[in-house]
Amino acid sequence: MKTIQFISILGLASSLLFSCKKDDCVLPEENINTGAIVDDSYVYGIQPKQGMDSREIYRENVNDGAFKVSFDKGVSYGQIDFSKYLVMNFPVQVSCRTGFERDVVISSSGNVTYTLNVINCPGGCEELYWVQNWVLVPKFPENYNVTYVKR
Repeated sequence: MKTIQFISILGLASSLLFSCKKDDCVLPEENINTGAIVDDSYVYGIQPKQGMDSREIYRENVNDGAFKVSFDKGVSYGQIDFSKYLVMNFPVQVSCRTGFERDVVISSSGNVTYTLNVINCPGGCEELYWVQNWVLVPKFPENYNVTYVKR
């Protein structure tokens, strides 16, 4: 009798274990920045001038130094040297379980491409929120053609 009870409990536990839906969505441990994005830079920014969904390029600081940069994962922040760098954003609306792969390519032919791969896993929260995806890149001429690509 105990063997039958054990087998019944084992069967019930197995069916519960294997019937649960497994979350196969894997987020990177940290957001990934490649290309011309300055290594280990984390930009603290503001709400864009034109609204939360506007893509903008800042060639100088605004609102009395609203942009700050960290090179130590946010432990400390300092001023951005806008004589050498500029700040770009690529705003997207996402859920709570999201990761980003950002890449900026600056070509000598006068083109800049900011590519954003959004890894959006289900669950976490019901509300969507805006992420600006601020990046620090070397300054390029104002007449360069800028393209944004979302994957």
